[in-house]
Amino acid sequence: QQQQQQQLEEEAGPDRHDHVFNRPQTSGSNIIYSASEPQSLLPDEPPESEPCPRKFQRQLLATVEDQMAVRSVDFHPSGHYVAIGSNSQTLRICSTHTFETAPSKTSVSSLPIMEQKRKIHKGSLYSVAWNTSGTMLATASNDKTSHLFSFSYNQCTLDPLWSIRPHNGTIRTTLFESDSKLYTAGAGKFNIKQHDVAQKHQDVVTLSGHSNQVCSISMTNSLLLSASMDSTVKLWDPRQGSKFVQDLYFDGVPVTSCSMARNGATFAAGTESGAVVIFDARSSKVLFECPLHDGDCRSLTPVLSDGFYLSSSYDGTAKVIALPGSAHLFTPFTYGMVAKHTDKIIQTTMHPHLPIVATTSADHTTKFWYVWF
Repeated sequence: QQQQQQQLEEEAGPDRHDHVFNRPQTSGSNIIYSASEPQSLLPDEPPESEPCPRKFQRQLLATVEDQMAVRSVDFHPSGHYVAIGSNSQTLRICSTHTFETAPSKTSVSSLPIMEQKRKIHKGSLYSVAWNTSGTMLATASNDKTSHLFSFSYNQCTLDPLWSIRPHNGTIRTTLFESDSKLYTAGAGKFNIKQHDVAQKHQDVVTLSGHSNQVCSISMTNSLLLSASMDSTVKLWDPRQGSKFVQDLYFDGVPVTSCSMARNGATFAAGTESGAVVIFDARSSKVLFECPLHDGDCRSLTPVLSDGFYLSSSYDGTAKVIALPGSAHLFTPFTYGMVAKHTDKIIQTTMHPHLPIVATTSADHTTKFWYVWF
């Protein structure tokens, strides 16, 4: 048995998660990272002056179950509904009105399903996204299509508007810049496309420059950030054409998630190795870098008025990182776990008005957590 265990360890090789990144080497507009030996970026224990707990308190509020892995989730801008997409090709709209009341300390509820559409794609629902006014919902799939639905808030119903096939491969991510502009990205030719919602066949802008799948896109103040399996994060200004304006290279480590703070002050990237890196948006200086997770960091989003970044990973955890100037009086870059699943967490997001985190998982559930910050 000892020989078998030794053989397995030798075959597995070194743990690919046990590294962080050196400070950037700049070359023009490029920022280059290289792997280094494991190092402690934060103390193992908080100092006595730490004004907050190391581990954030959380309470499970509600769940929504599926027959297969749940991939995507997005809260309606009102906070009263949530859209959930799964590998079972099912799209659900659930009511979250009960979140407006104080959380129960004894029971975990199952959210009421107000609208449900099965087999709307021939593949898994990789992404769901509401437009800014909450009147439309976009979906994307590995069947290479994206669908757009109109949404009636009062009746909680979805009606199809159009479908497009913008990429010759899996569409991994979608987002609305406004009610009139929709972005899609993923595999195929690894492009990011901007679509005119009023004219479904019109690709207003095609952003080309990645050499592998685009895993994540984020947008603030007309600037778009993208993360790719080609080990780069790129910053684009679609108003100035199809060429990226900044390129950040992660030394061969695929970048699986990215996010921009809504105030434009910072942006963040998560890697396949589980590292999270936060940058100053103006200077591209690294503000925080840490092997935060033990698996792919698949989701990043700014939360609570840009006071925190919320990340989630294939290690089954979701964590928050406090940023400087947080109104919650956390020591800058304190981080802690706010959610945990028994299998991979694929996506996470936060309620637009309440401290409630939603997580989707390969354990066939979407869970909703009340977090005390």
